[in-house]
Amino acid sequence: MNLLDIRDPAILVRRNPRPLLRTALIVVAYLCAFIILDLISRQFEELRGIVAWYPPVGLTYALLLVFGGRFIPAVTIALLISNVFIYHMPQPPYLLLLWTLIASSIYGVAAAFLRHRIRFDWQLRKSRDVSWLVVTAVVVSAVLAVLTVSGSALSSDMLRNEVLRAIFIWWIGETVGVLTITPFLLIHVMPRLKQFVEGQPVGSSARRSCPRPTPSVIGQAFTIAFMFYWVFGARGLDEFRPMYLITLPLIWIALDHGFKGVTTGILVLNFGVMLAMWSFRLDLAHLGELQLLMIVNCIVGLLVGAVVTERKRAEAEKEALQAQLLQSQKMDAIGQLAGGVAHDFNNLLTGILGNTAIMRSDLPASDPLVANLNAVETAARQAADLAKGLLTFSRKAMVTAVPLDMAEAVDTTLDMLKQSLPATMEIVRDYEQTVWNVLLDQSQLTQILLNLAVNARDAMKGKGTLTIRARNEVVEQEYVQDHLLARAGEFVHLSVTDTGPGMSSEVMQHLFEPFYTTKPVGSGTGLGLSIVYGAVKQAGGWITAVSTDGAGKNTPQKHPSDRKNILGRIEQICSGVTFDIYLPRCLEEPVQSVTPRSLSGNAGSGTVLVVEDEPVVRAVAQALLSRSGYTVLAAADGASALSVLRDHPADIDLILLDMTMPGMTSGEIVHAIRTLALTVPILLNSGYTSNVTVKQMLAEGSVQGFLGKPYELQELLRTVARLMHTTEGGPQ
Repeated sequence: MNLLDIRDPAILVRRNPRPLLRTALIVVAYLCAFIILDLISRQFEELRGIVAWYPPVGLTYALLLVFGGRFIPAVTIALLISNVFIYHMPQPPYLLLLWTLIASSIYGVAAAFLRHRIRFDWQLRKSRDVSWLVVTAVVVSAVLAVLTVSGSALSSDMLRNEVLRAIFIWWIGETVGVLTITPFLLIHVMPRLKQFVEGQPVGSSARRSCPRPTPSVIGQAFTIAFMFYWVFGARGLDEFRPMYLITLPLIWIALDHGFKGVTTGILVLNFGVMLAMWSFRLDLAHLGELQLLMIVNCIVGLLVGAVVTERKRAEAEKEALQAQLLQSQKMDAIGQLAGGVAHDFNNLLTGILGNTAIMRSDLPASDPLVANLNAVETAARQAADLAKGLLTFSRKAMVTAVPLDMAEAVDTTLDMLKQSLPATMEIVRDYEQTVWNVLLDQSQLTQILLNLAVNARDAMKGKGTLTIRARNEVVEQEYVQDHLLARAGEFVHLSVTDTGPGMSSEVMQHLFEPFYTTKPVGSGTGLGLSIVYGAVKQAGGWITAVSTDGAGKNTPQKHPSDRKNILGRIEQICSGVTFDIYLPRCLEEPVQSVTPRSLSGNAGSGTVLVVEDEPVVRAVAQALLSRSGYTVLAAADGASALSVLRDHPADIDLILLDMTMPGMTSGEIVHAIRTLALTVPILLNSGYTSNVTVKQMLAEGSVQGFLGKPYELQELLRTVARLMHTTEGGPQ
């Protein structure tokens, strides 16, 4: 198929009428629910002895808190329908319209005050938010009650006592309606409604919402039923009906299930009060305490539930922090182990590479064994790359950014990662014809692709397609304005796309946080993507993610350049997760790989003191330097090195010092050397070190160079020659 015939997905999104349709559906559903609840309230209000409360106002307030003032027109329409067709208000139409506008505006202003001035969290995660909800419900209901009843009293002959009672009853109905319905909707309904409006998949949480029939839950249900019967159904109690006992099971629910459970309990209790009075045909109109009972239930239940939930959340966060600390300590121990293994491994590889070079130098170029030795050296260098990966994991590697050919570097890394990925995964490589170079350490690129590939493997359950793309991109200011970490300029755009199920918006929000993982306990550390984020940031770039099941599902990835990659954008909509990495362009040419060659004899002159505790490495270094024309003295530890230095105070031109020595630390050895020979150059080498230690020594001038094991043999000779001929104290 010709790609130019495919319609641009961005145009399809702009013309998509679904967001408007979803909003219209919510408005229609709200109007229907409002009318149904209003009719139910009207029926109960006409029954003798029933203290009515007004559920529609709770529905209205919840929607205003979530969607803001744009929902006020729908509220106005609902109030007009209620006043005209349900309550048949006798006032003129213009007065009814004015009243509905005032009522909807009051609740709209209250919702805007909470949303914008108080920074109210409509999901009620803190007791502070619950307290503000209670306060605004009580105050706004009182204001509406006074305005409504006062307006009616002016046009009638109501007595003062009747006016006060009407205000009190109206205030109770409004307040209980908000405190009963609004928290329940905000916790159980509005999160999914918000997902529906934003076009995200609406997740069902029925299993989590319905409590299991544990003895505690059964006891709570039995207690509620018993309290209803005792208060409303028992005969012979006359006026002694301890209605406050209904609050006790509500507190039990709050302590057991927290705020989420208590919102359901309040709804059940307040509806139960009305149904019980209607079922038992009990006239309780003369019991004034009943008129406050439902408000007390709401306030006590909500506040207790909020406090309990906040405390449980604090305890859970404390446990999570403790688990993270233990995980961090475990990872640190693993890192130390990995670094130690890599150190010993690098020493062995130094011996292998050195002896290979020595053997090759003794053979003529036409000897068939030279090809075998070259193969051994190539395999040893690949093993050295693996050891460097271990050191990178343990944070003990010297990160040296060099110009890399991006396509070649990615191919090399993917070839190394084959053993970590199942054969059922298909890897698609899609590179631009000429991809720019980047300034990056090969080990960093290995860490980036390894973690992304392993995540994709787990997401696709070992079966699927992993697409690696590399493109040249010119990032412009329009893109920078939409992405916080981005900056304008020329970048190499590396994208990694899988065909997994994608990630939810909640997971996307915590994607690069350390220790955050969705894998089962024991299956993931939560450090993979944080390592990727750190490596990309250290390289001067940034990383973003797009998922079909979370943020960005209906928004194609916006490429910063004017050149549209239609196929890539379509796959980002149809696939699972796409990680987009932007790395700065490097104008320097990549460093050419070292070609194995024979050692040249008598290339240098001078005396080198080799301080190395590993016999194999010491023997190899001694042989290499001797064959190159240097006079070599050897020492197995720091004390022996100092003894040799005392015996030859003026003969030694350079010291090749291993950083990990028995008996004395490298810092102590360097300090002791400087007391005996102030100007002799010191070349550090080690298979286990850190950027900080080496940089500090180099900055202080106590050492003049560093080589990481296993070092390139020609690099060793070049570095030795350079230091001996450019540093004061060496042969001139």
